[in-house]
Amino acid sequence: MSLPVLVGTDGSSSAIAAVRWAAAEAGRRGVALHVIHVWVWPLMKVRLGPAPGAPAGAGLQAQADMTLAEAAAAARDTSPGLAVTESLLVGDVAARLVAASREAQLLVVGNRGLGGFAGLLLGSVSASVMAQAACPTVVVRGRPQTDGPVVVGVDEGGAARVAVDAAFAAAHRVRAGVLAVHAYRNPGAHSGAVSAARALLERELAVVREKNPSVPVTTRLSTHSPARELVDASEGAQLVVVGERGSGGFASLVVGTTSIALCHHAHCPVLVQR
Repeated sequence: MSLPVLVGTDGSSSAIAAVRWAAAEAGRRGVALHVIHVWVWPLMKVRLGPAPGAPAGAGLQAQADMTLAEAAAAARDTSPGLAVTESLLVGDVAARLVAASREAQLLVVGNRGLGGFAGLLLGSVSASVMAQAACPTVVVRGRPQTDGPVVVGVDEGGAARVAVDAAFAAAHRVRAGVLAVHAYRNPGAHSGAVSAARALLERELAVVREKNPSVPVTTRLSTHSPARELVDASEGAQLVVVGERGSGGFASLVVGTTSIALCHHAHCPVLVQR
């Protein structure tokens, strides 16, 4: 059986947006959606049921169950007929998501949240999820787009090629074109650096273009920082795809300021392709 798309939820509006995006993507891929809510209250030895005198539907357990139920309902509303499963897990949010990602083909999270997801992209949780997940990770942010290209950051190396493959696959699923961006350093005062950058970009795209002749492709060269160029390119795009690691302009994309800037400021969801 094909592995499902996995999405984490905490009941926040950002998480529900991530659930809806994940449900649509699971539908496009023809796989099930697995919704996870992680909570820590059982570890705190606190009352999980309603307090004395409170309504039967009150309490932490009921709230957790409702969080999952609302997410599942949003998923089914987005993608009618989609197979949706739910899990309520106890423990550290990042650790549980990373562990669950071993049995998923894609992990989806929102860019803001409540409780365990608060500050997801600001500290150790985001670093753990994006660096350690066993599958590609999507951070859902920005306004939903049903047109526009899939943007991919292209650099030299295996990670870039994996990202390019993922971008073309995503573009095929949403019937969009690909905008391939290469940011290069030290352009110099002559055209040789520009020619070399253009040759690198064309070389990295050649094979996947041949395998996907129906996907329109445009390219962009830039001497700006990768973060700035990708954020600018994300305006009006459906998705931005980057590799786990890069060289040159995209070096340390996932472990430094570039990834944080992209995930904070991109105008559309961001896919980190492992």
